[in-house]
Amino acid sequence: MNVEELNGEDQNVGEANVVADANVADAVVENLSHIPISISIELSRTQLSLKELGALRNGDVLELNKRPNEQIDLLVSGKVIGRGELVDVDGELGVRICSLVR
Repeated sequence: MNVEELNGEDQNVGEANVVADANVADAVVENLSHIPISISIELSRTQLSLKELGALRNGDVLELNKRPNEQIDLLVSGKVIGRGELVDVDGELGVRICSLVR
């Protein structure tokens, strides 16, 4: 066997490994695709001093410095995966997806 034939065999083995790896990755993704993921909807954040936090009582209102029609963040595990806007769905709140991070 000459060097060119050996190089050709190495390349074929490498290509076979790539295909096998892709098949394994596809199988893993398929198996994981059924796992439920929690999505958090973040309207806004605000900061309070410890004194202000301790003074909170039932009925107090926290200002969020956000207009009702502004977009909100969609998070998975604390990472922003998209933006949305609040909508009314038969008298209940929903979120219309405006953009997703790809």
